[in-house]
Amino acid sequence: MLWISYSALVAVLLLPLVFKVPVFLQMIITATSCVVLGSYRAAKKEQERKRKGGNRDAQVITERDAYKFPVIASVSLLGLFFAFKFLPEYWLNLFLTLYVVFLGASAFFAFSLPLVEVFFNSFSLNREFYFDVTLAHISCLVLATLVGYWNISSRSWLSNNILGSSMSVLGIEMLALGDFLSSCILLVGLFFYDIFWVFASKPVFGANVMVTVAKNFNGPIKLIFPKSFSGNAEEYSMLGLGDIVIPGLFVAMILRFDWRSLRNQNEEDTKTPYFTAVVFAYMLGLVLTFLAVEVFNAAQPALLYLVPCCLGSVTFLSLIRTEFKQLMKYNESKEDKSKN
Repeated sequence: MLWISYSALVAVLLLPLVFKVPVFLQMIITATSCVVLGSYRAAKKEQERKRKGGNRDAQVITERDAYKFPVIASVSLLGLFFAFKFLPEYWLNLFLTLYVVFLGASAFFAFSLPLVEVFFNSFSLNREFYFDVTLAHISCLVLATLVGYWNISSRSWLSNNILGSSMSVLGIEMLALGDFLSSCILLVGLFFYDIFWVFASKPVFGANVMVTVAKNFNGPIKLIFPKSFSGNAEEYSMLGLGDIVIPGLFVAMILRFDWRSLRNQNEEDTKTPYFTAVVFAYMLGLVLTFLAVEVFNAAQPALLYLVPCCLGSVTFLSLIRTEFKQLMKYNESKEDKSKN
């Protein structure tokens, strides 16, 4: 599954350069590949940590964090909206773009490093230099720098999507939802956050705040999907990174829930009914989002469709399998404390 997702992501990034790929396929394959990759990378890292012991690398989002997240996100979004409204757009965009591209290039470095290490090690080429720096580190640093410069100089959709996809995968890998209740609070809170800032913000602030920020910000905070080979900016569709990372954190937690009794057996041999169901539900949510955009010819809050699909699929499956209580009580922090 992991290598299939890597292959699908690379293919869907490159194919639009050669063929006219339908936008909905670009969106679904790219976003789903990022969610699956981030979930497996996070789950494998957590399993390795449990085998070896030690502290968790990922930043765990607690129940208290989940309550605050929509508020913090709203303040940040509104701050960007007023910044674009009252500050010089060129200099603001330049500063924000440089900052986000730096984050994206760093994420691309971390995203590509394991792949480059596997490639170099297979040919015994991964020479080690000083301070544990290897040829793979240097190669990934050069690649990340080139992609970052490419994005700043050309603002191409491909460089944008390379950096955006890397940030999405790393976001899912480096953050974590530790229990089902916190997941529900976070997803429901951001469900209403997305609806308000897309549908209800215009009467209050005189413009669609979410769409205004997304269109004015040139940095890789969104994925861009070309509708044709022309360079017309109006012939692109967009999907915010939050619509990948936020549901992706939930999907990653569900994969760990499927692996909750895993010890030393091969992860690939472990059945993942909940993970499979929620991945297909995520894809369904993306399809519904795309259909709503086409029907209403207006921007849509993707979480309006993604959240019910993801939460509903897992809840429904747990009721069928009579595991709803186990799902509600699932708490990784308590498991770690009990083991300690």
